[in-house]
Parts: sequence; structure tokens; C-alpha cells
Amino acid sequence: MLFSIILILYASVYAQDTRLERLRSEDPEGQEIALHELRKLGKLTQVESEALVELVIEGNRVALETLRVFRSKFTVSDLKKALSDSDPNVRRSAASALGELGEHAKGAVSGLKKALSESDCYTRRNGAHALKNIDEPLESLPVSRLV
Repeated sequence: MLFSIILILYASVYAQDTRLERLRSEDPEGQEIALHELRKLGKLTQVESEALVELVIEGNRVALETLRVFRSKFTVSDLKKALSDSDPNVRRSAASALGELGEHAKGAVSGLKKALSESDCYTRRNGAHALKNIDEPLESLPVSRLV
């Protein structure tokens, strides 16, 4: 009995390591297999969330669909951190992904409001779109900066 439990735990850890390798690989097919496995499992670890967010930031549409399925506290936290990245493309993508999460991204409202002051018009637009999807009132926001 104990051996069976140890074997199951080992298999679970090995499967997670394999998924992480696929998520972080440059192989789109491997990434898609790992994303499908995550959706099938229905749960997400912190490390898997970080890898998923990286793919979303890179523009992976399948990863974005997977992100929508989970809407976990991990993904919101990782995307909120990405709003402070030094690369404007990362900030833009993070704001867009948070907008896809709708009300589940309420924890990122302060970061999204900061995005409205960005020099990059696309980051401002994505931030405003995200706040709208979160149902954050836009009346008090600097609308003149959004255009």
C-alpha cells in the first residue's frame, strides 16, 4: 500500500515536471499539449501559473484560453507583477490578459489604474478595457489620457 502511494506521488511530480518543460519549451506543439493537460487536470500550481502567464505575455492564444479557464489567484498575481515590467510590450499584454479575466482580476485594479498613465497608448487602452471588464467605474479615471 505504501509503495503504491509513493509511486503515485512520484508519477504526479514527474508529470508536473514534464508539463513545465513543455510549457517553457520553444516547441508550440509541446506547449499546446501541456496546456491541454492543465485544462484536463483542472488545477494549477504557482510554478505552472508563472509559466502560463509567460506564454500569455508572449501572445500565445491557447495559453490565454487556458488562463480564462483557471482565473486563479496565482495568474492574477503574476499578471499584476507583469504590469510593472520594464518592457512596455509585457505591460501591454498583462493589461490585456487581465481584461480577459474580468471580475476575477479585481486584485489588479490599482496596477491597471497606473497603466492608464503609461506613455504607450496601447497599454492605456488595454488598461481601460480591463477596468471596464472588471466593472470598475471609469468616470473617475483620466479619460483624456486614454486617447
